[in-house]
Amino acid sequence: MILKKIIYILGLLFIMTFNFFCIEYICYVVYASKYKVFYLFFILYFTIMHLLIKCLDKLNLFNKPINTLLVLLSMFMSLGVLKLFLIYMKI
Repeated sequence: MILKKIIYILGLLFIMTFNFFCIEYICYVVYASKYKVFYLFFILYFTIMHLLIKCLDKLNLFNKPINTLLVLLSMFMSLGVLKLFLIYMKI
């Protein structure tokens, strides 16, 4: 039972981290090119964060605070991956 929840957590973290990484990269590219559309992507970022928390609450796999922590952890992990990616690409 615990192993199953750990596998769920790792899978959810991977999927949500990739999702946030893609959105953050698009936000960064739009922001770097100085378009005004950046604000729409920023709103999209928080909307998807809210929707992921609501979807995890509906699944009833974990408690509400744990769902929120999972989403925030994946968000911070994706920021780290984006920073490493930008250093690697030297943008």
